[in-house]
Amino acid sequence: KRDSLLQAYYALNDQKSAMDSSYIKENPCSYAAVLALRGTFYMLEMEELESALTSLDDPVHQMEEYQYMNQKLERMKAVAVGNHYIDFGLPTPDGESLKVSDVHNGNVLLIDFWASWCGPCRRANPEVVAIYSEYKDQGFEILGVSLDRDAASWQKAIEDDGLTWPQISDLKYWNSEGAELYGVPAIPHTVLVDREG
Repeated sequence: KRDSLLQAYYALNDQKSAMDSSYIKENPCSYAAVLALRGTFYMLEMEELESALTSLDDPVHQMEEYQYMNQKLERMKAVAVGNHYIDFGLPTPDGESLKVSDVHNGNVLLIDFWASWCGPCRRANPEVVAIYSEYKDQGFEILGVSLDRDAASWQKAIEDDGLTWPQISDLKYWNSEGAELYGVPAIPHTVLVDREG
């Protein structure tokens, strides 16, 4: 029964997304179009979000929701494929400061944005552990950036999930400096950095 309800939910959600997209396209000067986009923008790729935002008329650009999405878009552009990574540092579970550049150091680096409270993140962690085990001796590193609020929950998840790579967090939830710099719209979210940065 649970599976059939989930299937029905996902089907309705897809219909809603299609209706929202259609409404946004047909009503570029509507405040409701901005609100509809705000509810789904985190699922869009950078080019799709830019196209959706530029299709909206000037009067709605003053809305707080529009400006929020536009700021996210600018962050996404700053870390788009081909750009150099943005360096930042946050505290480790031990309270020491650790920067992206400290971990990158010429390695291939996966920056993994996650949180202890995020179900999809926790379900993905065994796969990330397996990837790390396979490639860590070949110049591959991971830096976990947690969007947690509670240090104890964060540290327990690190231990429970066997995350042996460096972890950092400012415990500021969605206001995490790292998440804001990288325009993280949802988690889990990963950024792969090559050896040249």
